[in-house]
Amino acid sequence: MTPATRKVAEALLAARNAGSREQVRALLAADATYWDCLGGRVGGAEAVTESLVASGGSPRFVVETLAAAEDRAVMELRVSSGQGSDVAGYPVTEVYELRRGLVASCRAYLDPEDVRGA
Repeated sequence: MTPATRKVAEALLAARNAGSREQVRALLAADATYWDCLGGRVGGAEAVTESLVASGGSPRFVVETLAAAEDRAVMELRVSSGQGSDVAGYPVTEVYELRRGLVASCRAYLDPEDVRGA
């Protein structure tokens, strides 16, 4: 695992947990893309920031597994409501591709039934 890639992945997760659009945006390439099975694909750093930072509530993201290589990182996360939760939530696997130290793409894999049941 490369320390730089791991650092970017951890910083992105910390920014999301803080609900900081500014910090999330600073970690994204201008032409970043995001995809998940619920919302489809969005492009551009501003749209990706909105996809990665919750607009309602305050979800909490907890890393269960983090693997990184030179330009990619994969995180298995547990997402909970963040409101007095003991982090039961639902699982999500996110795959990040980095370019020049910034997140160029993120793909989130989850089961829609898990999200509805959370």
